[in-house]
Amino acid sequence: MSDSASGSIAGFLFQFEKALVLLATLDNTTDVVSIEQVDDVAIQNDEDLVLVTIQSKHST
Repeated sequence: MSDSASGSIAGFLFQFEKALVLLATLDNTTDVVSIEQVDDVAIQNDEDLVLVTIQSKHST
């Protein structure tokens, strides 16, 4: 696997780590965390209003 591919995969996996951290820290139980819907990682409320968007970057 080339270095650029391993960096891309690391970044993709980092999205899940970031999403889990955000999920564990949500204040409102009706908010949801999404991956690759609005952005790399996002938090939305029960009315689909986007509260936070995150571009996850990871380098090796």
